[in-house]
Amino acid sequence: MTKKEYLKQCEGFWDKCLDCNGENHPYMIKFWKWRWLVPKRDRKKVICIPCIEKRLGRALKLSDFLDAPINWGVMGFDAKVYCNLKGNKWIS
Repeated sequence: MTKKEYLKQCEGFWDKCLDCNGENHPYMIKFWKWRWLVPKRDRKKVICIPCIEKRLGRALKLSDFLDAPINWGVMGFDAKVYCNLKGNKWIS
C-alpha cells in the first residue's frame, strides 16, 4: 500500500485543504514546524499531508508529528503506519 492509498482509506475529514482544496485527515505536526511552514494568517486553517510535505520539501518523518492521540490512529490516521509506507508521488 502506498501513502496515497493509505490516506484515501483513512476515515475522518476536517475542512478542505488550504492549498489544494482536497480532503484533509486529522493530524498534528510539532507546533514550531507548523509555525515555520504556515504564515500566521493561515494557522487556524488546515493543510493536507501531501501539501504540508510539498511545503516542507520532503516526506514527513515520525519525528515531525506531535506525540498526541490524534496521530495514533484514534481518528483514523496513524503516523507510524503512514511513515512506514512508500510512495509519495506528490514530492518532487
